[in-house]
Amino acid sequence: MLRGCALLAVCLTLSFLSCEATAGFIKYTFTGTVNDVGQPVFGIQPPLGSPVTGSFSYDSSLPPGVSDPGLAIYFVQGPFRFVADIDGATIESSGLLTVTIQNDPGGLDTFEISTESVVVNGTPIPDSVLDLTLFSILNPFANTDLPGHLRLEDFNRQRVGLLMNEANSDQVVEFSIDSINQVPAPKTWALLLVGLGGFAAVARRERNV
Repeated sequence: MLRGCALLAVCLTLSFLSCEATAGFIKYTFTGTVNDVGQPVFGIQPPLGSPVTGSFSYDSSLPPGVSDPGLAIYFVQGPFRFVADIDGATIESSGLLTVTIQNDPGGLDTFEISTESVVVNGTPIPDSVLDLTLFSILNPFANTDLPGHLRLEDFNRQRVGLLMNEANSDQVVEFSIDSINQVPAPKTWALLLVGLGGFAAVARRERNV
């Protein structure tokens, strides 16, 4: 009887957490390499070949703010962020993010995340752009919904990021996007741990009987 109750409790907990784990929170990490440098931008002028790391997140259940056939623009508020580390400097979004999805069968599909207000090493910078754009002729998008999963190999044209001063486009750092990895949602880990803990408890109980 106790074993049956324990198994039922575990199943119910897993079912509840499964629903929570499929919520719209999506986070990715990325790596890249600096491949073009203009004038120093906000004091940053990394050597060519410098590594870039970062992350971005959004809510995949968000409705579009602007929608046209084959194109949707999403306006993403905090706590979702876009962050890049370039040559020891940390650049992060400080306000609104925009995510643009273009679905053009037979043409280019595009994923772009961008912010026009960044913080560099803790200092807010006006007239600033941090952008990451992926292009593909493989048509990875079936529609213009925010994707629940991105695979870098699906974008076979251009994969580029940039940091730029809007007031002076010569002040720019451009970098390739070399990898993108989705980060499991925290409750996905909780689901796994609770499940393992529940089965371990049942196993211990069986041994003690």
